[in-house]
Amino acid sequence: MITNRNIDYPLDHLLSLDLERRNIITKNQTLKEQKNQISENIATLKKQGKKADNMIIKMKQISNDIMNLNSSTRKINSDFHNLIMRLPNIPDISVPLGKDSHENVEIKRYGDIKKFEFKPKN
Repeated sequence: MITNRNIDYPLDHLLSLDLERRNIITKNQTLKEQKNQISENIATLKKQGKKADNMIIKMKQISNDIMNLNSSTRKINSDFHNLIMRLPNIPDISVPLGKDSHENVEIKRYGDIKKFEFKPKN
């Protein structure tokens, strides 16, 4: 459909950004799940009076990974949003295909067409 609009649009780039965005979101959710599980394990160990230093260090590493993913997600989301906003609408089936506005078909005219004694400016 984009080819019918005679527009050079980076559709492949949009699709690759979308895939990358989805992968990062999945990875981020997995890391958050791991962090929550480790947090529960730390609470259980502390209730039992055991030390959980190794798990706390691992949880901090996961937190740093999540922060890094969040920053890259913001960048990708921004690029993705900018491309989506430039994506043209799909024309109606009844719209004739043409290269430019000169190939448009006039269906109706409304009102009186003014005739000027001079050449009007654009």
